[in-house]
Formats: sequence, C-alpha cells, structure tokens
Amino acid sequence: MRLSDIKRLDETEFAHPLGWLGRALEAGKDHSGRLRAESSDGSAAITLTAPVSTEPTVVLDTPRGRFYTPDYELEVHGA
Repeated sequence: MRLSDIKRLDETEFAHPLGWLGRALEAGKDHSGRLRAESSDGSAAITLTAPVSTEPTVVLDTPRGRFYTPDYELEVHGA
C-alpha cells in the first residue's frame, strides 16, 4: 500500500505506521535501495520503497495534527 492510500488515522492507528517508518528510516537502505526493518516485536518485516519525488506529497490527518511525508510504498510481511 502507499501512504497516500491512508486518509485519516486515530491516535492508536497512527502510532503503528509512524513506528514502522521510523524503524525503516533508521535502518538505512539495503542493496536494492529499499528501506527494511523488523517490527518492534519481531513478528513482521517492513519494507519502504521511496517514491520518485521525496517532496512531502502526502498529508495524513491525525488527532495531533497533520503529518507530511513522501508517498512511500509500505509493505508488511509476517515473519
């Protein structure tokens, strides 16, 4: 799924994608240029594929305000 597929999130829903984004961005790119990380409990693998443009093109509405981000493709696979 692309982050642009998500329109609005409540606070609990927002915590999961934000955590996934953070872990993948901290892990750095692999040999294919993708960002990969494991979920905090190790039960899933997260892969982020960067969009062509890294400009903040997606706006997610959350209870704490708006979150601006590039339109990453997010894949989550069970371990």
